[in-house]
Amino acid sequence: MGKLMLSVVIPVKNNAKTLPLVLIKASRHLMRDEISHEIIIVDDNSRDVSMDIAERLATIVPYLRVVNEKTNHGLGAVIKVGAEIARGEYILVMPADDSMSVEEFHKMRRYLEDGCDIVWGLRNYEDSFKIIYNLVMRIPYLRNILDGKSNLFCFKNEILKKILVQAKINSNTGVSELLRLAKNYQYKIKYLWITTT
Repeated sequence: MGKLMLSVVIPVKNNAKTLPLVLIKASRHLMRDEISHEIIIVDDNSRDVSMDIAERLATIVPYLRVVNEKTNHGLGAVIKVGAEIARGEYILVMPADDSMSVEEFHKMRRYLEDGCDIVWGLRNYEDSFKIIYNLVMRIPYLRNILDGKSNLFCFKNEILKKILVQAKINSNTGVSELLRLAKNYQYKIKYLWITTT
């Protein structure tokens, strides 16, 4: 296989109800649009049957890789595990709860190809909330809190791996730590309103 364009990392924690739909939709979309890809499921010691479902789906969903973390490590650590084995030019991290779609990669890709290092998805709220949100984003402390609420973001592979080397990942580390480090290193970040499903 040649160079992959996209690695989709999906952290899983008790998502048995939504995981099959998320995987099938993502796989169909990426194959339909002929995007060379892999999908990496990292299960964070789910207590439901998420891991069983992921392993069964790996037999029918092309390019699906499954990693089972047998102890609870937290979101940041699970993202790190997925990113460390990702082979794609870009790494898209997306939730397993079917609240966001891999289709957003098309919007993100344009900014990455134009020189951004990271595209950070912001949930697309009502227009009135966007005005308040934009005002809050000007206050650094509040901006850092809201930044960390994203569940869909895309990094250039080498950028995320560099950040993860510096990140002190533990069970309490959330995605906001990744963004904080990216800002500290002055990587080019594009914030993008995304559609929730």
